[in-house]
Parts: sequence; structure tokens; C-alpha cells
Amino acid sequence: MYRAPEMVDLYMRSSLTEKTDIWALGCLLYATSFLVHPFQDGSTLSILNARVSFPANSPYSEDLHALILRMLDVRPSSAHYSALPVFTVCASLT
Repeated sequence: MYRAPEMVDLYMRSSLTEKTDIWALGCLLYATSFLVHPFQDGSTLSILNARVSFPANSPYSEDLHALILRMLDVRPSSAHYSALPVFTVCASLT
């Protein structure tokens, strides 16, 4: 269930890079925060569309939501893979 779009649609012929790991980390962060998987049905289409929503009563900051959305972006730029946003959000949680 933590498969990145590159792993779901093999016809894309995308190489597996650190972006794949960031995707899995985003799924894990979402799952540990909200106790459900962001793509609960695990279908290929839901992963390829990457439509993520947060519970209305989320106790977490918009910064954490933004970080998860960046990690689960299907067309990320290289700027999405900097560790700085992770550190910034983690620092704001303390």
C-alpha cells in the first residue's frame, strides 16, 4: 500500500529513486498521524491520482498537512526532496 506511482504503473518506465522512498515516507507519516492509509482502497487509480484529504478534526498543523502533500505529490520537483521542510515542521511540533 505504500507503492509510489512509479511502482504502480510500470508503463511509465520511471526509474526508482529517492522519490519513491519519499512517497512511502509520506504514506507512513499520514498513516501514523491519522491511523488510516491515505489511499485506503489501495487501487492503482487512487495512487496515480494522489488525491489526499485530511480529517476535518485533524489535530495537526497546516505545516504538517503541507509536508504530507509535498511528499505525496505525483509530479514533484526536486525541491520537494529537501530535508529542510521536514526539520522545519518537526521543530514547530515541539
